[in-house]
Amino acid sequence: MQNCTQKLHLVLALFYDFYRTKPYRMKQKSYHTSIKTCYALGLEEVLPESLREHIPRSTSHYWKSEQETKYVGHEFAARVSKNLDQASILLNDRVKHERALFVAFCRIKLTIINFIGRRSFTKLLQSNKPQVVSMVEKVKPLFGTNTICKFLNIEPKTYSAISNQTQ
Repeated sequence: MQNCTQKLHLVLALFYDFYRTKPYRMKQKSYHTSIKTCYALGLEEVLPESLREHIPRSTSHYWKSEQETKYVGHEFAARVSKNLDQASILLNDRVKHERALFVAFCRIKLTIINFIGRRSFTKLLQSNKPQVVSMVEKVKPLFGTNTICKFLNIEPKTYSAISNQTQ
């Protein structure tokens, strides 16, 4: 029995030395969680091509097929996925001009709301109906009436009634 144990130790020692000295033994790369998340949610197009081409196919396949229930907070994945999908659209280089317009529009709204408050913003819109209608009519070709109404927190039917009153 002792002879068998000695042989086993020798084989294990040889295997260890062989494995430790092989030059082809590669160290695994470690990727940022946001990169894994992009693949898991099918949003890898957001990542630069130069990065995607260096990620092994087996690694990206693993990220795509991993079960989300494995992680704490997986219940919020749908919400994150929706937000990331919207972000991937905004980050697409083909909508650079539209993104700049959208960001500028949002900054204006947030600045006004932060400066005067949401209730005051609503009152301001109500007390300046002709100016609001004029502004909406000017930007309607770019964004459409429904989008602008949502942005201003006005129901499209309400805007239509106000528009008819001011004309």
